[in-house]
Amino acid sequence: MNREKINDLVKKINSGKIKVVVFDLDRTIWDHVDVTSMKPPFKKIENGKIIDTTGDMITLYPCMEDFLKCLREKGLKIATASWNMYDKAYQALKALDLTRYFDYFVIEFHPRKEEMIEKIMKEFNVSEEEIIFFDDNSEIIGRVLKVHRKLNIVHIGTDIVNICDFYKLLR
Repeated sequence: MNREKINDLVKKINSGKIKVVVFDLDRTIWDHVDVTSMKPPFKKIENGKIIDTTGDMITLYPCMEDFLKCLREKGLKIATASWNMYDKAYQALKALDLTRYFDYFVIEFHPRKEEMIEKIMKEFNVSEEEIIFFDDNSEIIGRVLKVHRKLNIVHIGTDIVNICDFYKLLR
């Protein structure tokens, strides 16, 4: 874990310098690698777990709902930036009862998350420095940073093992 970087970002949240937190979905808030490959409708089988019509399962990372609640309590806006088919990803979020925590959904079927971040910046009228973006894909992170050099990025699997590592330091 890149503890110094993560501690700095936690301080930025607590001091009000961060206004928006943006999450990728696959392998970031849940364990599944590609919600677009799934076959809705989804069925909740227990808290934090849903299955599609073929029995393929998504498991939300254990701390995710508490993390979203914590961000809400701190007055932050929450958005998605996800390379998926909108309908499937949104249905999964809804089945997991998470849509109520999000203020804005940018779910598009292309990898250009730098464009998604731009939409989020315009939606909330914030600068790069006022956003934290959580993602697990090195290539996408590299592309986003070429355009948004001052964006605060947390690389899942590199900066932290999973989203719960960040939440533990924030709460």
